[in-house]
Amino acid sequence: MALAWYAYIGGNPNAPASYALLLAQPGCVNGPILCAILAPSAGGPIPTSIPVALQGEIANALATGLAQPNPRPPFVPEVLMRP
Repeated sequence: MALAWYAYIGGNPNAPASYALLLAQPGCVNGPILCAILAPSAGGPIPTSIPVALQGEIANALATGLAQPNPRPPFVPEVLMRP
């Protein structure tokens, strides 16, 4: 399944309805507020799911304020934070 970037718009960070489709990777990286996730997509306005592994990355990002997975290189960040 394809992946797409989704902006966090509020609510339960493990619920697909808490995100809106982005057309490009956002510029945010680190900070105390959840910014965006790279999640499974069928091309719709919300992610098709938030897999358990991604839920763990979201929890780590919220706990540390750092993009996840961390360290980033050579990984593509799946969870981005903002100031």
